[in-house]
Amino acid sequence: MRMNVRPFFALACLLLVSTAAALLVACDRSGSTAWVAAVDDEKISLHQFNQKAAFMGLGADAKSLDAGLRKAVLDEMIQRLVILRQAAKLGVELSDQELDSEEERIHHGMDAAAFREGMLARGMDYQDWRDELARDLLVRKTIDLVLTPRISVDQSEIVAYYDEHKDQFSRPEQILALHLVLPDKKMADELVARMDRGQDMLAAAKEMGVALGSDGRPDWLGRGHMPGKLEKAVFAARPGRPAGPFHSDYGYHVVWVIEKRPAMVLPLAEAAGRIQDALAKEKKDALTVGWLEELKSESKIWVDPHFLKSGMGSNKR
Repeated sequence: MRMNVRPFFALACLLLVSTAAALLVACDRSGSTAWVAAVDDEKISLHQFNQKAAFMGLGADAKSLDAGLRKAVLDEMIQRLVILRQAAKLGVELSDQELDSEEERIHHGMDAAAFREGMLARGMDYQDWRDELARDLLVRKTIDLVLTPRISVDQSEIVAYYDEHKDQFSRPEQILALHLVLPDKKMADELVARMDRGQDMLAAAKEMGVALGSDGRPDWLGRGHMPGKLEKAVFAARPGRPAGPFHSDYGYHVVWVIEKRPAMVLPLAEAAGRIQDALAKEKKDALTVGWLEELKSESKIWVDPHFLKSGMGSNKR
Protein backbone atom coordinates (compact mmCIF):
# COMPACT_ATOMS: atom_id res chain seq x y z
CA MET A 1 0.00 0.00 0.00
CA ARG A 2 1.45 3.36 -1.00
CA MET A 3 0.95 6.24 1.41
CA ASN A 4 0.42 9.79 0.19
CA VAL A 5 3.05 11.78 2.11
CA ARG A 6 2.21 15.22 0.68
CA PRO A 7 -0.31 16.27 3.38
CA PHE A 8 2.09 15.17 6.12
CA PHE A 9 5.00 16.97 4.46
CA ALA A 10 2.96 20.17 4.13
CA LEU A 11 1.88 19.96 7.76
CA ALA A 12 5.47 19.43 8.90
CA CYS A 13 6.62 22.45 6.91
CA LEU A 14 3.85 24.57 8.39
CA LEU A 15 4.80 23.53 11.91
CA LEU A 16 8.47 24.23 11.21
CA VAL A 17 7.74 27.72 9.87
CA SER A 18 5.42 28.49 12.78
CA THR A 19 8.00 27.34 15.32
CA ALA A 20 10.75 29.38 13.65
CA ALA A 21 8.55 32.49 13.60
CA ALA A 22 7.73 32.04 17.28
CA LEU A 23 11.42 31.70 18.09
CA LEU A 24 12.25 34.84 16.14
CA VAL A 25 9.58 36.82 17.99
CA ALA A 26 10.83 35.46 21.30
CA CYS A 27 14.38 36.42 20.42
CA ASP A 28 13.30 39.91 19.47
CA ARG A 29 11.28 40.44 22.68
CA SER A 30 14.14 39.16 24.80
CA GLY A 31 16.54 41.48 23.04
CA SER A 32 18.95 38.65 22.12
CA THR A 33 19.36 39.43 18.42
CA ALA A 34 19.27 43.20 17.88
CA TRP A 35 21.33 45.60 20.00
CA VAL A 36 21.39 49.40 19.83
CA ALA A 37 23.54 50.43 22.80
CA ALA A 38 25.25 49.18 25.95
CA VAL A 39 26.50 50.43 29.31
CA ASP A 40 29.42 48.25 30.35
CA ASP A 41 28.07 44.69 30.14
CA GLU A 42 24.36 45.63 30.05
CA LYS A 43 22.87 45.96 26.58
CA ILE A 44 19.85 47.88 25.26
CA SER A 45 17.89 45.94 22.66
CA LEU A 46 15.91 47.19 19.70
CA HIS A 47 12.79 45.80 21.35
CA GLN A 48 13.52 47.80 24.50
CA PHE A 49 14.03 50.93 22.41
CA ASN A 50 10.71 50.42 20.61
CA GLN A 51 9.01 49.79 23.95
CA LYS A 52 10.39 53.06 25.36
CA ALA A 53 9.41 55.01 22.22
CA ALA A 54 5.87 53.63 22.45
CA PHE A 55 5.73 54.58 26.14
CA MET A 56 6.68 58.13 25.14
CA GLY A 57 3.89 58.20 22.54
CA LEU A 58 6.28 58.07 19.57
CA GLY A 59 5.14 54.73 18.14
CA ALA A 60 6.82 51.34 18.39
CA ASP A 61 9.01 51.43 15.26
CA ALA A 62 12.47 53.00 15.51
CA LYS A 63 12.68 53.26 11.72
CA SER A 64 9.73 55.69 11.68
CA LEU A 65 11.66 58.24 13.79
CA ASP A 66 14.18 60.68 12.38
CA ALA A 67 17.82 60.30 13.43
CA GLY A 68 17.70 63.21 15.88
CA LEU A 69 14.69 61.81 17.71
CA ARG A 70 16.19 58.31 17.77
CA LYS A 71 19.31 59.76 19.40
CA ALA A 72 17.28 61.72 21.97
CA VAL A 73 15.31 58.63 23.02
CA LEU A 74 18.44 56.48 23.15
CA ASP A 75 20.34 59.09 25.18
CA GLU A 76 17.51 59.07 27.72
CA MET A 77 17.59 55.27 27.86
CA ILE A 78 21.35 55.26 28.44
CA GLN A 79 21.00 57.81 31.24
CA ARG A 80 18.22 55.75 32.76
CA LEU A 81 20.30 52.57 32.61
CA VAL A 82 23.26 54.32 34.25
CA ILE A 83 21.02 55.39 37.14
CA LEU A 84 19.32 51.97 37.40
CA ARG A 85 22.75 50.34 37.71
CA GLN A 86 23.52 52.76 40.53
CA ALA A 87 20.17 51.92 42.14
CA ALA A 88 21.15 48.23 42.11
CA LYS A 89 24.49 49.03 43.75
CA LEU A 90 22.76 51.08 46.46
CA GLY A 91 20.00 48.53 46.98
CA VAL A 92 17.22 50.95 46.01
CA GLU A 93 14.03 49.11 45.08
CA LEU A 94 10.50 50.02 44.05
CA SER A 95 7.64 48.42 45.94
CA ASP A 96 4.50 47.08 44.29
CA GLN A 97 2.53 49.57 46.37
CA GLU A 98 4.52 52.51 44.96
CA LEU A 99 3.96 51.27 41.41
CA ASP A 100 0.25 50.62 41.96
CA SER A 101 -0.21 54.05 43.52
CA GLU A 102 1.42 55.84 40.58
CA GLU A 103 -0.56 53.79 38.07
CA GLU A 104 -3.79 54.68 39.85
CA ARG A 105 -2.82 58.37 39.84
CA ILE A 106 -2.10 58.32 36.09
CA HIS A 107 -5.38 56.83 34.96
CA HIS A 108 -7.62 58.03 37.79
CA GLY A 109 -11.14 58.45 36.45
CA MET A 110 -10.30 56.78 33.13
CA ASP A 111 -12.00 53.65 31.87
CA ALA A 112 -9.54 50.76 32.32
CA ALA A 113 -10.49 49.07 29.04
CA ALA A 114 -10.16 52.32 27.08
CA PHE A 115 -6.80 52.99 28.74
CA ARG A 116 -5.45 49.60 27.66
CA GLU A 117 -6.85 50.02 24.15
CA GLY A 118 -5.01 53.33 23.94
CA MET A 119 -1.76 51.61 24.89
CA LEU A 120 -2.27 48.96 22.22
CA ALA A 121 -2.89 51.70 19.66
CA ARG A 122 0.51 53.15 20.64
CA GLY A 123 2.15 49.78 20.02
CA MET A 124 2.59 48.36 23.51
CA ASP A 125 0.74 46.01 25.80
CA TYR A 126 -0.18 46.64 29.42
CA GLN A 127 2.73 44.74 30.95
CA ASP A 128 5.26 46.57 28.73
CA TRP A 129 3.72 49.88 29.84
CA ARG A 130 3.85 48.90 33.50
CA ASP A 131 7.49 47.78 33.18
CA GLU A 132 8.42 51.12 31.63
CA LEU A 133 6.58 53.00 34.36
CA ALA A 134 8.39 50.98 37.04
CA ARG A 135 11.81 51.79 35.56
CA ASP A 136 11.03 55.50 35.35
CA LEU A 137 9.74 55.55 38.94
CA LEU A 138 12.84 53.76 40.20
CA VAL A 139 15.03 56.33 38.45
CA ARG A 140 13.12 59.18 40.14
CA LYS A 141 13.31 57.45 43.52
CA THR A 142 17.06 56.92 43.19
CA ILE A 143 17.68 60.54 42.20
CA ASP A 144 15.64 61.72 45.19
CA LEU A 145 17.42 59.43 47.65
CA VAL A 146 20.90 60.32 46.40
CA LEU A 147 20.58 64.02 45.70
CA THR A 148 17.90 65.42 48.04
CA PRO A 149 20.22 65.22 51.10
CA ARG A 150 22.71 67.42 49.20
CA ILE A 151 20.15 70.20 48.64
CA SER A 152 19.55 73.07 51.03
CA VAL A 153 17.70 76.34 50.53
CA ASP A 154 18.31 79.00 53.15
CA GLN A 155 16.07 81.91 54.09
CA SER A 156 18.26 84.51 52.37
CA GLU A 157 17.80 82.73 49.03
CA ILE A 158 14.02 82.68 49.53
CA VAL A 159 13.92 86.40 50.36
CA ALA A 160 16.15 87.29 47.39
CA TYR A 161 13.95 85.30 44.99
CA TYR A 162 10.81 86.90 46.41
CA ASP A 163 12.22 90.43 46.00
CA GLU A 164 13.35 89.75 42.41
CA HIS A 165 10.12 88.06 41.27
CA LYS A 166 7.33 89.88 43.06
CA ASP A 167 5.29 89.92 39.88
CA GLN A 168 4.91 86.13 40.26
CA PHE A 169 3.21 86.61 43.61
CA SER A 170 0.76 89.36 42.72
CA ARG A 171 -2.90 88.39 42.62
CA PRO A 172 -5.49 90.39 40.69
CA GLU A 173 -8.89 91.29 42.08
CA GLN A 174 -11.01 88.13 42.19
CA ILE A 175 -14.60 87.08 42.72
CA LEU A 176 -15.94 83.70 43.77
CA ALA A 177 -19.02 83.16 41.65
CA LEU A 178 -21.43 80.78 39.99
CA HIS A 179 -21.34 81.64 36.30
CA LEU A 180 -23.65 80.30 33.60
CA VAL A 181 -23.70 81.09 29.89
CA LEU A 182 -27.04 80.71 28.11
CA PRO A 183 -27.67 80.62 24.36
CA ASP A 184 -30.32 83.37 24.20
CA LYS A 185 -31.60 86.37 26.18
CA LYS A 186 -35.04 84.88 26.79
CA MET A 187 -33.61 81.93 28.72
CA ALA A 188 -31.19 84.21 30.57
CA ASP A 189 -34.02 86.57 31.59
CA GLU A 190 -36.07 83.60 32.83
CA LEU A 191 -33.18 82.33 34.93
CA VAL A 192 -32.66 85.77 36.52
CA ALA A 193 -36.41 86.07 37.19
CA ARG A 194 -36.46 82.70 38.95
CA MET A 195 -33.49 83.74 41.07
CA ASP A 196 -35.20 87.05 41.93
CA ARG A 197 -38.15 85.01 43.21
CA GLY A 198 -35.75 83.17 45.52
CA GLN A 199 -35.09 79.98 43.58
CA ASP A 200 -31.59 78.54 43.83
CA MET A 201 -29.54 79.30 40.71
CA LEU A 202 -28.41 75.72 40.11
CA ALA A 203 -31.85 74.23 40.77
CA ALA A 204 -33.43 76.71 38.37
CA ALA A 205 -30.80 76.03 35.70
CA LYS A 206 -31.32 72.27 36.05
CA GLU A 207 -35.09 72.63 35.65
CA MET A 208 -34.49 74.70 32.52
CA GLY A 209 -32.10 72.12 31.08
CA VAL A 210 -29.07 74.44 31.24
CA ALA A 211 -25.67 72.69 31.33
CA LEU A 212 -23.73 73.40 34.52
CA GLY A 213 -20.06 74.25 34.12
CA SER A 214 -17.50 73.02 36.72
CA ASP A 215 -20.12 70.52 37.97
CA GLY A 216 -22.04 73.39 39.53
CA ARG A 217 -19.13 74.45 41.75
CA PRO A 218 -18.28 78.16 42.13
CA ASP A 219 -15.01 79.35 40.56
CA TRP A 220 -12.59 82.10 41.44
CA LEU A 221 -12.59 84.52 38.49
CA GLY A 222 -9.73 86.99 38.19
CA ARG A 223 -9.44 90.22 36.26
CA GLY A 224 -7.72 89.96 32.92
CA HIS A 225 -9.43 86.80 31.70
CA MET A 226 -12.70 88.14 30.27
CA PRO A 227 -13.64 90.61 27.53
CA GLY A 228 -13.47 94.18 28.86
CA LYS A 229 -17.19 95.09 28.97
CA LEU A 230 -18.17 91.73 30.42
CA GLU A 231 -15.42 91.88 33.05
CA LYS A 232 -16.50 95.37 34.12
CA ALA A 233 -20.14 94.28 34.51
CA VAL A 234 -19.31 91.05 36.35
CA PHE A 235 -16.93 92.67 38.81
CA ALA A 236 -19.48 95.41 39.53
CA ALA A 237 -22.03 92.79 40.66
CA ARG A 238 -22.88 92.71 44.35
CA PRO A 239 -22.47 89.51 46.38
CA GLY A 240 -25.62 87.59 47.23
CA ARG A 241 -27.71 88.87 44.32
CA PRO A 242 -28.20 87.65 40.73
CA ALA A 243 -26.45 89.73 38.08
CA GLY A 244 -27.09 89.81 34.35
CA PRO A 245 -27.77 88.82 31.76
CA PHE A 246 -24.59 90.27 30.21
CA HIS A 247 -24.05 89.72 26.50
CA SER A 248 -20.78 88.61 24.90
CA ASP A 249 -19.71 86.68 21.81
CA TYR A 250 -20.19 83.49 23.84
CA GLY A 251 -23.84 84.10 24.74
CA TYR A 252 -25.71 85.60 27.71
CA HIS A 253 -23.99 85.45 31.10
CA VAL A 254 -25.77 85.17 34.45
CA VAL A 255 -23.64 85.45 37.58
CA TRP A 256 -24.16 84.92 41.29
CA VAL A 257 -21.26 86.48 43.22
CA ILE A 258 -20.48 84.79 46.54
CA GLU A 259 -17.32 86.56 47.67
CA LYS A 260 -14.83 89.21 46.53
CA ARG A 261 -11.08 89.43 47.11
CA PRO A 262 -9.10 92.61 46.44
CA ALA A 263 -5.91 92.65 44.37
CA MET A 264 -2.85 91.96 46.51
CA VAL A 265 0.75 90.80 46.56
CA LEU A 266 1.10 87.46 48.33
CA PRO A 267 3.08 88.01 51.57
CA LEU A 268 6.50 86.40 51.84
CA ALA A 269 5.25 84.12 54.61
CA GLU A 270 2.64 82.63 52.25
CA ALA A 271 4.96 82.49 49.23
CA ALA A 272 7.96 80.99 51.06
CA GLY A 273 6.94 77.35 50.68
CA ARG A 274 6.35 77.71 46.95
CA ILE A 275 9.69 79.49 46.51
CA GLN A 276 11.57 76.87 48.52
CA ASP A 277 10.12 74.07 46.37
CA ALA A 278 11.03 75.90 43.15
CA LEU A 279 14.61 76.62 44.27
CA ALA A 280 15.08 73.05 45.51
CA LYS A 281 13.92 71.72 42.14
CA GLU A 282 16.36 74.00 40.30
CA LYS A 283 19.21 72.77 42.46
CA LYS A 284 18.21 69.13 42.07
CA ASP A 285 18.02 69.49 38.27
CA ALA A 286 21.52 71.00 38.21
CA LEU A 287 22.89 68.32 40.53
CA THR A 288 21.29 65.59 38.41
CA VAL A 289 23.12 66.78 35.31
CA GLY A 290 26.46 66.74 37.10
CA TRP A 291 25.81 63.39 38.79
CA LEU A 292 24.82 61.80 35.48
CA GLU A 293 28.00 63.02 33.80
CA GLU A 294 30.02 61.60 36.68
CA LEU A 295 28.31 58.19 36.43
CA LYS A 296 28.67 58.11 32.65
CA SER A 297 32.37 58.96 32.86
CA GLU A 298 32.82 55.87 35.06
CA SER A 299 31.05 53.64 32.52
CA LYS A 300 31.95 52.25 29.12
CA ILE A 301 29.14 53.32 26.81
CA TRP A 302 28.63 51.92 23.32
CA VAL A 303 26.08 53.20 20.77
CA ASP A 304 25.43 51.53 17.41
CA PRO A 305 25.98 54.27 14.77
CA HIS A 306 24.13 52.17 12.18
CA PHE A 307 21.04 52.21 14.41
CA LEU A 308 21.13 55.99 14.76
CA LYS A 309 21.19 56.33 10.97
CA SER A 310 18.77 53.59 9.98
CA GLY A 311 16.71 52.61 13.02
CA MET A 312 17.85 49.00 12.62
CA GLY A 313 19.70 47.15 15.38
CA SER A 314 22.87 45.09 15.09
CA ASN A 315 23.47 41.45 15.97
CA LYS A 316 26.97 42.28 17.13
CA ARG A 317 28.56 44.73 19.47
